[in-house]
Amino acid sequence: MPFTLLSVLLTAACCAVGSRYFVHMLQLESYQRPGYRRWMARNRDKVLKKCVVVGIAAVALSWYMPMFLAMFMTEEAARRQLGGYITMIAFGVAAVILAILDLRQPAKRPLVMTRRARRLYLILVLVCLGGASVFAVLQIPPYLLYAANPYLVYLAALIAEPFEKKINFTFFDRARKKLESRPELIKIGITGSYGKTSTKFVLRDILSQKYRVLATPASFNTPMGLSRVINEQLKDEHQLFIAEMGARHVGDIRELCELVHPKYGVLTSVGPQHLDTFGSIENIASTKFELIESLPQDGVAFFASDGSY
Repeated sequence: MPFTLLSVLLTAACCAVGSRYFVHMLQLESYQRPGYRRWMARNRDKVLKKCVVVGIAAVALSWYMPMFLAMFMTEEAARRQLGGYITMIAFGVAAVILAILDLRQPAKRPLVMTRRARRLYLILVLVCLGGASVFAVLQIPPYLLYAANPYLVYLAALIAEPFEKKINFTFFDRARKKLESRPELIKIGITGSYGKTSTKFVLRDILSQKYRVLATPASFNTPMGLSRVINEQLKDEHQLFIAEMGARHVGDIRELCELVHPKYGVLTSVGPQHLDTFGSIENIASTKFELIESLPQDGVAFFASDGSY
């Protein structure tokens, strides 16, 4: 019993640590499960195979190590115990090595342990513990669970989704009401496939000569990113708010406009960025144009002079 418990805990810990890379990829996909599924499909051979190899190899070792030890030991119980500990150590070492290799994988942005990421990880740990326990009860070596690491992250995201939607709605609604209470605030929305962030910062520096400006930092351009900036950073002294607006799907910009209600809109460019989620360049163009369509009747739109869309 102690050995079984130890193997379950070790498997759960290794799965949780080994899943860090997949949590990172899910975060880069804005926690959207369809995007994460596409990423898994694109990287199945390159990345997912490692987990399968380690998991299946550990199971095979747990089966065959006692047979190998039979050449040196006659007592079956002792062989099984020693073989089990050898397998456990080998599995742990392999999982740590794989985790280190995954840490060295190049990525557009590092994993940021936001509150959402921490909540996801908590659910992931519980999923790993539950899965390893079920395997042990069924007398299946729990190490096999490691082969399903990327899918454990997907399952954790699926479980977390209802809670995240409720949390997101609360933050989004609070930010929307805060902006509605500031009718005098000048609001500018900036979107485009390229050049959003640099245009935002240039515009901020220019307008800061006359106004007290708040611009969303870095690449905060999602509903939750904007909501966080509005709730935490927008002060009474601010006269002008610049919101960068990003999109991966049709309708994303419209959702951001329903939050900000900008009077001024800047469309920097239209290009093949996120073409896999949009499906066509026409969908990208129409989504970016949602900013212009959301402007009020007295709103003002600005376009890049070299844009073909």
